[in-house]
Amino acid sequence: MQKIIEDINRLFVDSGVVLVKEGQLILGIAIGLIVASFFICFFGFRIRRLLSIVSGVFVGGFAALVVYALADVTELVMAIIGLGCIVIFAVLAGILERLGIFFMIFIYSFLSLLAVLMPQDITILLICLGASFLLAILAAIFKDPFVIIVTAVAGGLSLGSYGSILLNWQENYFLVYGISIVFIILGMVVQFLSHSKKIAKKQKKRALEVQQEHSRESEVEKAKRLLEDDDDDDDDDIKFVDEE
Repeated sequence: MQKIIEDINRLFVDSGVVLVKEGQLILGIAIGLIVASFFICFFGFRIRRLLSIVSGVFVGGFAALVVYALADVTELVMAIIGLGCIVIFAVLAGILERLGIFFMIFIYSFLSLLAVLMPQDITILLICLGASFLLAILAAIFKDPFVIIVTAVAGGLSLGSYGSILLNWQENYFLVYGISIVFIILGMVVQFLSHSKKIAKKQKKRALEVQQEHSRESEVEKAKRLLEDDDDDDDDDIKFVDEE
């Protein structure tokens, strides 16, 4: 962090301007992460398409790093490949809903497990990867409940962590996890209530459409019966004339 700040300030050293101070940069990053975590925790399901696209960007970047590690290419070619991977995966995540949810849930569940378990050996790390992969598959199949739960957990943990850093409480782990649990519960409650209201509105709209459809069908049936009655009256008139 200190080296980044020094590099930024070095660009403006000739003018005697110190552009960034360490405390200001940390504060700005913490506030930005808290705002992002708040939206993920309380509105994760509503902004799932945006989160899926962002996750696609990270997956594309990781794919580019794998290509760079395996292939002997120049920096220019690597930049082109990296940009292509990022764009392709971001577009796919935005268009294919289940694929985007898979990327998103895998990343958020993996980061959440890392934050909680803090693995010190490869075995725990592999368990985190396996559990995240399983959750991502289930989320791609069942979608809504898994998206709500995982985004609430990921956002709540982030709010607890970044909030404690902002308030300088990061040494008190009980307080950090306590704040995180409160935000996780609130995030789940808010998202499930919002989702249930959305489902209720859809069901009400569907019921109204069905009612209107039945109403139209009944009007058509009435019109058919009136036409049939008119035809019967005409037939009776013809028979009466023939008898005369």
